[in-house]
Amino acid sequence: MKKICLLLIYVFTFLPFLFADDCSDFLADGKQNYNNGNYKKAKECFVYVKNECGASYGDVTNWIKKCDDALMPKLSVSKLLVSCSASATTEYITVTSNTAWDIQRSGGSMYSVTRSGNTLTIRVTANTTTQSREDYFYVKTTDGSISKKITLKQSGKATSNSSGSAANSTSSTLSISQSYIYSSYDGSTRYLTVTSNTEWEVLYATGSMYSVTRSGNQLTIRINYNSSNTSRKDFFKVKTKDGSKEVKVTIEQGANSSAKATSSSKNTRTTSYNSGLTAYDKYTQNQGDFEITWFGMNTSIGTGYEFSYSLFRLRFGWFQLNLLEHTIGYDYTLSGNFYYAYQPTINFIIPCGNYEAFYIGAGPSITTDDWYGYIWFKTELGYRSHWGDYASSDFFMRYDGTFTVGLSIQWSSYF
Repeated sequence: MKKICLLLIYVFTFLPFLFADDCSDFLADGKQNYNNGNYKKAKECFVYVKNECGASYGDVTNWIKKCDDALMPKLSVSKLLVSCSASATTEYITVTSNTAWDIQRSGGSMYSVTRSGNTLTIRVTANTTTQSREDYFYVKTTDGSISKKITLKQSGKATSNSSGSAANSTSSTLSISQSYIYSSYDGSTRYLTVTSNTEWEVLYATGSMYSVTRSGNQLTIRINYNSSNTSRKDFFKVKTKDGSKEVKVTIEQGANSSAKATSSSKNTRTTSYNSGLTAYDKYTQNQGDFEITWFGMNTSIGTGYEFSYSLFRLRFGWFQLNLLEHTIGYDYTLSGNFYYAYQPTINFIIPCGNYEAFYIGAGPSITTDDWYGYIWFKTELGYRSHWGDYASSDFFMRYDGTFTVGLSIQWSSYF
């Protein structure tokens, strides 16, 4: 009897440790199966650990949840709409799923669908009528929990008039807000809008000096920093899916003068490519949406002081052919006054060279210093000349309460 009691004490003392070691092995097996993608087997191991050693052992409850998430059916397709011209077309769709799936309505009067692995091949037959047509099919998980509807749209066949020319109102159209982009060497980001009545795509969306991304009908072009002392040029294309329309967008970037550029490198924008442009085009194509003057010097006669400098000045509006210019800035004079100014101006631009222009402007000038505020109606006649990518000068005659003749020099950047 004494031996039996000692045996029972031994068993109940060391039994938890025996199960603990067993749970440790099952926990390790569960993690290994999870990492190998065998989520069902992994869950079985974790459930055993939970039942034998408790829900808090080895964070096993969280591991079971991760297995359930991984085992939950998932299904996605690379494209929900196939839009094509009247010609016979072949399109491809990629299906991504963690469970078995199949196709419902794999064929119709205008199409057929075949499967190879996770790729669907959709063959749309030629539309011999002038009416557009539409159909659809489904991709579904075999348990029916997830379904994706793929819609097919096809244009009608173009008709011909008596002279044999096409007269189809559904023919593709394509236009883009800007087909030439210029950037200074430090790079910039530009936005273009594409207008089309059909599906379109971007060709050559990346290059050594740029990248293009699409969001809806807007393109974002990011131009990289140019570390070379020579200018560079590249292009990409926007094309309708049916191939009937195509627009080429040219990108040109100035040389980096800090990379020991030669004197001729500053004139890289007047290449043979630009030689056919008018002076007006050459002047305006190199202006960005905004100009920031980081530092400027101004001399004038007739305003009560003869020298001032701008710590910061923002100009925007008229560089992209708009007549309205806004100027916001801070000026400091030798007399010790610190001025803040806001000047919306209506401008008329008269280009007189590649990077020069006369301008005539008028509008209110709202100025404040340390003590007073002033509102004048400003009129101005000036001549502006650009020096390369970053500097410009103005010779101006202005009336804003006092007649002024002056010269200003600005170090600026455009974007």
